[in-house]
Amino acid sequence: MISSIELSWLIILSPYVGSLIIFLLGKKLYSGGAYVAIGSILISLLVSIYLFLNIPNLSEGQLVQGYNIIPNFTGGSYSIQGLTFSLYLDNLSVLTSIIVALVSLLIYIFSIEYMRGDPGIVRYFSEITFFSASMEGLVLANNIILLFLFWEFVGLASYLLIGFWYEREEVAAAAKKAFIVTRVADFFFLAGILILWINLGTLPNVNQLINGEYSALINTLKLSTLVPLLFFIGAIGKSAQFPLHVWLPDAMEGPTTVSALIHSATMVAAGAYLVARLYPFFSLSYINLITIAAIGGFTAFFAATMAIVSNDIKRILAYSTVSQLGYMMLGLGIGLPAYAMMHLYSHAFFKALMFLSAGAIIHELSTRNIFEMGGLSNKMRTSYYGMLIGGLSLIAIPPFSGFFTKDPIIEASFENNIYLFLFAFIGSFLTAIYWYRLMNRVYFGEPKSEKAKEAGHESMEMKIPIYILIFLVISFGLYMYFTNLPSIIGGSVLEFSTFSIIFSLFLVLTSIAGIYIFYAYVLGYKTVVKIAESKFGKSISYILQKGYFLDTFYEKFAIVLGWLAGQVMDKIDVNIIDGFVNSLASSTKNFGLKLRKIQSGDIEQYLFIAFIMAIIIFTLSLLI
Repeated sequence: MISSIELSWLIILSPYVGSLIIFLLGKKLYSGGAYVAIGSILISLLVSIYLFLNIPNLSEGQLVQGYNIIPNFTGGSYSIQGLTFSLYLDNLSVLTSIIVALVSLLIYIFSIEYMRGDPGIVRYFSEITFFSASMEGLVLANNIILLFLFWEFVGLASYLLIGFWYEREEVAAAAKKAFIVTRVADFFFLAGILILWINLGTLPNVNQLINGEYSALINTLKLSTLVPLLFFIGAIGKSAQFPLHVWLPDAMEGPTTVSALIHSATMVAAGAYLVARLYPFFSLSYINLITIAAIGGFTAFFAATMAIVSNDIKRILAYSTVSQLGYMMLGLGIGLPAYAMMHLYSHAFFKALMFLSAGAIIHELSTRNIFEMGGLSNKMRTSYYGMLIGGLSLIAIPPFSGFFTKDPIIEASFENNIYLFLFAFIGSFLTAIYWYRLMNRVYFGEPKSEKAKEAGHESMEMKIPIYILIFLVISFGLYMYFTNLPSIIGGSVLEFSTFSIIFSLFLVLTSIAGIYIFYAYVLGYKTVVKIAESKFGKSISYILQKGYFLDTFYEKFAIVLGWLAGQVMDKIDVNIIDGFVNSLASSTKNFGLKLRKIQSGDIEQYLFIAFIMAIIIFTLSLLI
C-alpha cells in the first residue's frame, strides 16, 4: 500500500505523463490537449497542498527513497556509490512546489484563449507541461546529479518554448542565445559538482548538505569557497543576474504565456531557489554570501535603469524580473533566505499577473510597443486592474504582497552595508518610474493606434486567471504576516518595530516620488523635461537602450574568441595532425626507397642473401 508521503512522486510524474499524452494524442484532443495539461498540473497542486497540510514534522525534512538507478559497486578495496532517485520534502520544497503548480495552472487556463488557433498548439501544451514538470523535479530532487538533470530539462524546455515560433529568424536567435548563455553558466555548475564528487569520493545529497554532514570535510579540503561559487555561477545564468542577464530580454520573443511562466515560477526562479535550498552550503564561507549580495544588489539597480527607457511592454517586465531577482539574491546574501523566498513567491504572483495582463493586450492589439497602445483602461479593464495591482505590489505599496516581502530585504541591506542599500534603494525608486511610465503609455491618455481604438474586452479564459492572481497578490502578504509564514522555512518572526514602520513609510514615499517625477515629465515640467531632453539625458538614454553595449561586447568577444580558437586549431591541425600524417608518409616513403635497393634484379645478389639468411637460421637453430 502506498503511504501518503509517497504520493509526492505524482507531483513530478503527473505533468510528465500529461506532456507525453499530449505529444502522442494532442491532435485528437480539444484545444491541443489543454485540459490534459490543466488536469495533470492540478494533480501536482492538490498533492502538494495535501502533503503540506498532512505530513507530520515536515519542517524537519522527510526523505522519500526512490529507485536505485545505478547500483552501488564494490570490488576489492574500491567502492563506488550508485545513483538513487530520491526526494527531499520539507516546508521549503513543498511550499515552492505549490507555488509552481498554482501559477502554472493559471497560465495554462489563460493559454487556452491566447494560443487558440495556433498550428503548434499541441507542441505548445506538451512543452509547457514538460517545463512545469521539470521545475517540480528540480524543487523536490534530493540527489544532486538528478537535480542537475532537472536543471538542464528546465533549460531545454525554455529553449523550445522561447523558440516556439522558430520560423522567424529573431525568435530562433533568441532561443539560441538563451540556450548558449545558460549553458555557459551550467558548465561551471557541473564543474563544481565534479570537483566536489572527486574530492569527497562521494556526492552528498541535498539533505546531507543542508544538515552539514560534509561541512567539516569541505572546509578541510578548502572547497568551501570554490565549489559554492561555481554553483552560484549556474544560478547567475538561470536567474539572469549580471553579467549573464542578456538572454532574458531577448527571451520575450516566445509566447507571452511562456514569458509569464519563465518569469514567475520556473526558469528564473530556479537560480534563487538553488541558493536558498543549499543555503547552509553557501554559508560555509563569508565570501560566498558577500558575492551573492553584491551581484544581487547591483543587478537590482542595473536592470531597473534599462527598464525606464524600453518601449517594448514585455521587455520592461523582463528587466523588472531581473531587478526583482536581484532583490532575492541580495536577501540571500545578507542572511535572509526566508524573506528572499517569500519575495520569490510574491513575485511569482504579481509578475505572472502583470505578464498575463500584458498578454491580453498583445493578443488583442498584436503589438508590444507601448507607444502603439494608450487609452486601454476603459476598453480592457481586467488587464488594467491586473497591471495596476501587480504594479502596486511591485513597487511595495501596502497592503499588497510586495510590501511585506521586498521592504524587509531593503531594510536589512540598510543595516548591513550602505552600498548594498543604495543599490536597493535607487532600484526601488527606478521601479516606480518604469512602472508608472508603462501604465501611462498603455492605459491612460488617448489611443495611439487604430487597433487601440478598436480594442475589445478580454475573454473569460483570460479573466479567470487574472482575477485569481489579483486575489493572490492582495491576500498573500497579509496571509504571510498573520500566519508568520517565513518562520516555517527558518525565518525570524515577522514584526514591525517603530523603525520598520518609519523605514517602510520612507520607501513608500520614495515610490510615490518616482511616480511623481514621471508624471511631472508627462505634464511638461521644465526642470524634468530639460534634464530628459538635454544632450546628457539623451546620451544616457541611448546607452540604456543599448543595454550598456553588453550584447555588443559579448558579440565582439565571441568573434575574437572564435578567431583565437580557430588559430589554435589551425596550428594543431597543421603542426600536429598534418605533421604526424606527413611524417608517417615521409617515413614510409624513405623506408620504401631503402627497400628498393634490395630489388636490384641481380640473381647472384639474391642467391648470396639467401645463403647468408640460411646460415643465420641454421646458427640460431643450433643455439636454441
